[in-house]
Amino acid sequence: MLDRRDDAVAVAPTNNAFDEAFAQLECRISIPREWLEEFERGGALPTATEEQRRFPRFHFRSRAILLYRQTLPALPRDAGRYVVLTKNVSRQGICFLHEEQLFPCERMTLWLPSGSQAEVEVVRCMRVNERCYDVGVRFMNAQ
Repeated sequence: MLDRRDDAVAVAPTNNAFDEAFAQLECRISIPREWLEEFERGGALPTATEEQRRFPRFHFRSRAILLYRQTLPALPRDAGRYVVLTKNVSRQGICFLHEEQLFPCERMTLWLPSGSQAEVEVVRCMRVNERCYDVGVRFMNAQ
């Protein structure tokens, strides 16, 4: 289990509203031990020849708040706030770890420590373990 200490994950500059909201939430993500070293890396991520990405990804280790809302009629989602841990970012999207499974086409709001909020749509979600899902989302306003 990852604790909330700032030295556990590199943390971006914060604002008071985000800090207050974050302090009220519990991080229940269970990161595999072998992944902890990855959270210390920085810079650009390597690319593979089969990737179809238009923009490079960069390591982005931070905490964020995911705000749920109902977007898929067949999947009930109560509005709520959840702690997520960001992994990497590009011009078109962001990848984060979350405690629950999300499904493609779900739309949510991602609140970053800088105070900015981004409307996102789930593109993929892969189970890592019982309480850790690797989620890729695209920014709704990305070109």
